Amino acid sequence: MQLKSIYKCLTITALLAHIAVFPSSSVAEEAKTKKSSTPKTEQQQKNQRADVGLVGYYFVDDQFNESAFVQTGEKGKLLDAKKVKQDTSQIKSIRWEGNIKPSKTGEYILSTSSNKHVTMKINGETIIKQADMEKAMKLEKEKNYSITIEYHVPESGKDLQLFWEMSGEEKVQIPDNNILSPNFSETNQLQSRSGQQQSTSGDFDGDGIPDSLEENGYTFKDAAIVPWKDEYTSQGYKKYTSNSRKAKTSADPYTDFEKVIGRMPEATKREARDPLVAAYPSVGVGMEKFHFSKNENVQEGASGTKTKTVTDTSTTTHSVDIGGSFGWGDKGPSFTFSPKYTHSWSNSTSVANSESDTWSSQIGTNPSEAAYLNANVRYYNGGNAPIYDLRPTSNFVLQNSSESIATITANANTIGNSLGPSATYPAKGQAPISLTQANEAGTIKISVNSETLDKIQEGTETLNIETTQNRGQYGKIDEEGNQIPGGEWDPIRTNIDAVSGALTLNLGSGKENLERRVAAKDLRDPEDKTPELTIKEAIKKAFD
Repeated sequence: MQLKSIYKCLTITALLAHIAVFPSSSVAEEAKTKKSSTPKTEQQQKNQRADVGLVGYYFVDDQFNESAFVQTGEKGKLLDAKKVKQDTSQIKSIRWEGNIKPSKTGEYILSTSSNKHVTMKINGETIIKQADMEKAMKLEKEKNYSITIEYHVPESGKDLQLFWEMSGEEKVQIPDNNILSPNFSETNQLQSRSGQQQSTSGDFDGDGIPDSLEENGYTFKDAAIVPWKDEYTSQGYKKYTSNSRKAKTSADPYTDFEKVIGRMPEATKREARDPLVAAYPSVGVGMEKFHFSKNENVQEGASGTKTKTVTDTSTTTHSVDIGGSFGWGDKGPSFTFSPKYTHSWSNSTSVANSESDTWSSQIGTNPSEAAYLNANVRYYNGGNAPIYDLRPTSNFVLQNSSESIATITANANTIGNSLGPSATYPAKGQAPISLTQANEAGTIKISVNSETLDKIQEGTETLNIETTQNRGQYGKIDEEGNQIPGGEWDPIRTNIDAVSGALTLNLGSGKENLERRVAAKDLRDPEDKTPELTIKEAIKKAFD
């Protein structure tokens, strides 16, 4: 990926004063045995969110072409002045999309307060077409049905109400709890529109944000996506731009629409609402202590266990194709930015003192397995998005020889149920995790030979722990506003890495690095509509 030369010359100035971020307490929990192969997230949102409801697209022409704004969370009383704060005096047509969910099974007749100005579809079937119609449909209890309403606003500018009646019962306005949001998944109503409908609506990528707004700027104000005005800055609103050809500009799990309205897990940091900033967990494993314990074959009378506190050095191993790297300097933390940036979190440990007798002679006599390693570790998330059912994979490496002692993936006893941004598991103040097993089944101990043991004691080798990868789930918000499991982070992160540059904030030795990913335009592709950013703009967005 090629970037403008501005990306290659990184100038870090007073921005650092505004973006210092420090770890907070953990929301992770020790994992329990799973009864299902599909893990569930722990943060279920019981109360209905304010944005749950129909999404309304407001147009200043009567053909649904010239977009004015997009309103979220509309209910049975449409065009409700208490909900819609934008000026609607020039609105000529409106399209609402979402779902209805009956509380009882039965034959329903749906209608509005102005059928002659309305076309309505349920699951794609037209039931009202600008006329008073009574077409009954059988709807099942607790089942979602997609609904689309197109309204040609009369000159009188009438409000619109949405009704249903079940056979034998009176007609009532559809209750708020029975009106849900569209399905924002990859096969949702927005993206499954016909190409002609997307074209006439001015929404090429079908993400629910009109192309004109994605290209010229917009914000989320009063529960509506509205064109940007400079006066909004003083009111605390952020200006967004995004790729009008991609529903997910930064390739994370959420559409640009979902990100801007905050339809993500609550633990996601606010900067990830910007479509150009990927929601992205960045997990590291830090080692705080290590213990060496005797094996089955020991010298009689010898001490069987050696415990060492360690000096702690956090580093990031990285390679850069284009760009530059910065570390900790006299003026404080620094960044690394490049279009193709790969790294692994690394935590180094070394012993604080030495003894006359070698550890290998004190602990054991079997040179191939002189001792077993017990590493006390803590997980941390330097990204801006939570990760659930976390299973890091770590390498124990000798720094000077680059020799791996063991590669370990978290087993059932060491899974983190959830780990939020800037958090650690276990929380600071709690005892660290004990890693003693070399395999996921927990049947093989981490062994260290006598030569390695003595080198660590003598200080000629330093023991590193490198986090090479981590498995885990991301969360999604369903039509009712509840958080549900979304899928595995691994393939998502691969896609994010391919379309973004990395910004890494190094807070210094012993501190957790923070990583952000910002979408970058591919200058080789003339069809890439990703907005271009200077490095200053990227830093400000990433560490807002």
